Amino acid sequence: MQEVLIGSILSALSTGLGAVPILFLAKSITHRWRDILLAFSAGIMMAASMMSLIPEALQAGRRVDYPIKSKGYRKKSTFPVECE
Repeated sequence: MQEVLIGSILSALSTGLGAVPILFLAKSITHRWRDILLAFSAGIMMAASMMSLIPEALQAGRRVDYPIKSKGYRKKSTFPVECE
C-alpha cells in the first residue's frame, strides 16, 4: 500500500513540475504555439488509449447490447458489440 501511495505522490508532483515552465511562459506563448501544444497533448492521449486502454478493455470484455432510441422508429433496436 505504501508503494502505491508513493507512486501516486510522485506522479502528482511530476505533473505539477511539468506545468511550472508554462506558468512562467504563459504570456509569451503565441496562439499558434498553444494550438500546437494542445494538438500534441491530444495526440498523446489518443495514442495512450488506442495502444493500451482499448485492447485491454476488449480482452476483458464480453458481448453487450446497447439500446438505441430513435424518434423515427417505434421499436427499440440494439447495437451488438462483440468483445472477445
